[in-house]
Amino acid sequence: PTSAAAPATPTRIISVTGNLSFGDVPVGSQRDLSFTIGNTGTATLTVTGLSVTGGLAAHTTATWTNGTIAPGASQTVTVRFAPTSAGSYSGVISVNGDQTS
Repeated sequence: PTSAAAPATPTRIISVTGNLSFGDVPVGSQRDLSFTIGNTGTATLTVTGLSVTGGLAAHTTATWTNGTIAPGASQTVTVRFAPTSAGSYSGVISVNGDQTS
């Protein structure tokens, strides 16, 4: 008798790489930096949004906030930091999606 191998469980493995250390940005100007969201899994990854916490939230915008990333593919996201007042800003940018790991 032969037994059929069980189908592999689809995976959606997210990776986020890049440096968003904006440094000194004068009030009234802006600096763009990018990071990459990758999917090293075997199924399509669906990104449902980006969330920003801390002082960065009111001063940043992103070029891509949701969509799908095919297995083995990646998506570059540019984040624009445009401070409206002087100060030191920090925060966390989280990528929300249906990743399995």
